[in-house]
Amino acid sequence: MDYINKNPYSKFKVGLDETHRKILSMEELKRPEDKNIDIERLSVVRDIFVFACYTGLSFSDIAKLSRIHLKQGADGKEWIIIDRHTFATSVTRGNSVLTFRRGKVTNSIVN
Repeated sequence: MDYINKNPYSKFKVGLDETHRKILSMEELKRPEDKNIDIERLSVVRDIFVFACYTGLSFSDIAKLSRIHLKQGADGKEWIIIDRHTFATSVTRGNSVLTFRRGKVTNSIVN
């Protein structure tokens, strides 16, 4: 068996394009919400999209939802309580590790 002498991906660079997310206005959100869709599959997709807009949940979080995630709050209303699907990225700098979690940064010292 022959071995590769050098990394075939050494010249391959991955870049991230900067995105500019536009926030929907209430009028823009109301349009799909009020739209009559006869195809049930597309109607469900529309409902999930509108639900995601109002709750801020990602599709993967919505896919996990079940009745056990509905809890009664102190105000007597039902609230969605769910552990959000998160991602983490760690960056090592010197003897400390910075861990970035969706919206949080933690710093730990590595000995």
